[in-house]
Amino acid sequence: MRIDKELNVDELFQQNQFLQTMNKILMMFAEGATFDKIMNAIDEKRRALMETKRYGWMEMVEVLTELEAHANNRNEEKQQMKLLAYHDGLTGLYNRRGFKEKAVSLIKQHMNERLTLELMIIDIDHFKWVNDSLGHDAGDQLLLQAAERIVASVGNNTLLARLGGDEFIVIQSGIQQEGDIAEVAERIIDAFKQPMLLDDHEVRVTLSAGISTFPNDGTTLSMLMKKADKAMNQAKHQGRNHYLVFRPSFDQGDYKRLLLKSQFEQALADRQFYLEYQPRVDLESGGIIGLEALIRWKHPTEGIVAPGEFITLAEEIGFIIPLGEWVLREVCSQMKHWQEQGIPAVRTSINVSAKQFNQASFVDKVQDILNEIGIGPSLLEFEITESALMGHAKPIIDDLKVFKDMGIFLSIDDFGTGYSSLQYLKLFDVDALKIDRAFIKDLPRDKLLAKMIISLARKLRLQVIAEGVETSAQHAWLLNSGCHEAQGFLYSKALPASDIEYLLKA
Repeated sequence: MRIDKELNVDELFQQNQFLQTMNKILMMFAEGATFDKIMNAIDEKRRALMETKRYGWMEMVEVLTELEAHANNRNEEKQQMKLLAYHDGLTGLYNRRGFKEKAVSLIKQHMNERLTLELMIIDIDHFKWVNDSLGHDAGDQLLLQAAERIVASVGNNTLLARLGGDEFIVIQSGIQQEGDIAEVAERIIDAFKQPMLLDDHEVRVTLSAGISTFPNDGTTLSMLMKKADKAMNQAKHQGRNHYLVFRPSFDQGDYKRLLLKSQFEQALADRQFYLEYQPRVDLESGGIIGLEALIRWKHPTEGIVAPGEFITLAEEIGFIIPLGEWVLREVCSQMKHWQEQGIPAVRTSINVSAKQFNQASFVDKVQDILNEIGIGPSLLEFEITESALMGHAKPIIDDLKVFKDMGIFLSIDDFGTGYSSLQYLKLFDVDALKIDRAFIKDLPRDKLLAKMIISLARKLRLQVIAEGVETSAQHAWLLNSGCHEAQGFLYSKALPASDIEYLLKA
């Protein structure tokens, strides 16, 4: 911009004022000020001066027009950066940072107004399997579809975010009564009953969720998240695919878990573990054609510890390997005893952990025990859960083939609760599918999933075994639908070996 030297003193003063104003504007713009902030910083006298067309002020107007365009573009960029900073790049939901800012504000509002809100943490069960087996692109597809189903399941007054990985979080505000979010949890879990299509893979996904309540379970976000996380972990320990509301006993449960972890080896040495056997019947004849060995723990101070409490702990610390070997040896010894007593032998199933399959020596260990005790492999059945198979597919396939060649019967346990990928199912040379009790309990009213599993198994020429049969109506429906075998309280609860002897002799 030129300075006109022919101007009088007053005009030169005005032009000097213009230059100072121009310099101030440029400095403010360089420091990141918005256009509106820049204009508000200019006093009325100088703004009026800028609006005149004397002494080259039109150049100033042109500069300001350009500055406004730049400022607007920069504001858009800032808004985009803020959006990325507070939102998850994959799902578009709030991320941890965005959620925290909104949640803290919500909690303060509810504290001031003495209102209740509920928080729920949701975790996709066995998500790692998708990434490991199908690849990260499939994992991203799963997360996108999961986010869509969760969004469709929540109502108004809901704050939803993806915390990271396979974990989502929901805050329900404006609730009428405690427990409103439990209905949301049920809708979300129901929404995941339908399979997802990830590329060419049809995959079934389940969720575990935990719920905490403000202010009963805490008055800060961190306290509420901690309590909800404990409830979610309890849901996983209890079998996954459901939700739990936090209870103070969960804190006591943490102590109990630590106590049990420290006492596994001593419990095994002191023979605190023992086995019970649940009969499996042929649906047509009603006769006992097999048994399932179920481990129990009689703790000297805690009493009977449920398998759901200690099996997961044993998995976590690797104790499942010596514990599984003990079960195998006990079952083989019991069958040998029955043979020596002239009691008719029936195939007995053992639940085998993926960690056992991952041992390089597992096949040799099984063969050694069979040879040592002196029973045939055809009397053994190995059950492995669907999720364990999917999560460790490659190292397990070879072992399964060896066991099949030996004559050991192989079945997939809890089928339908994991990923149920047909393509992966074809990779495993198994003999049977066991329908999880979750799909049996509502028969014959809710029969779609059970019917699909039976149809799938029969097409693959696999035996179908139903778990948790409790009513004659369930028995009749399973028989008419083509299921082969069943177990459950309708026929017998799990019994000590001495009681099983009477049933086998009958």
